[in-house]
Amino acid sequence: AGHMPEGSASLQLAVGDRVVYPNQGVCRVSAIDVKEVAGQKLTFVTMRREEDGAVVMVPEGKVLAIGVRKVASAE
Repeated sequence: AGHMPEGSASLQLAVGDRVVYPNQGVCRVSAIDVKEVAGQKLTFVTMRREEDGAVVMVPEGKVLAIGVRKVASAE
């Protein structure tokens, strides 16, 4: 039986999306990769900080917990 991935309420992020990362500022998603960690396949979201180009890599399941949210395009 297939089990739902835990924390399936994930942010639907795509490469090129701009997001607000708490305490880091505005970042742009530069890559989304699946890596095997301790025998588990995990999806990592790589974000590059627009301010200085610093790279942050976050497991997809942690994105919501951290409070990352998409930059609203037109408000």
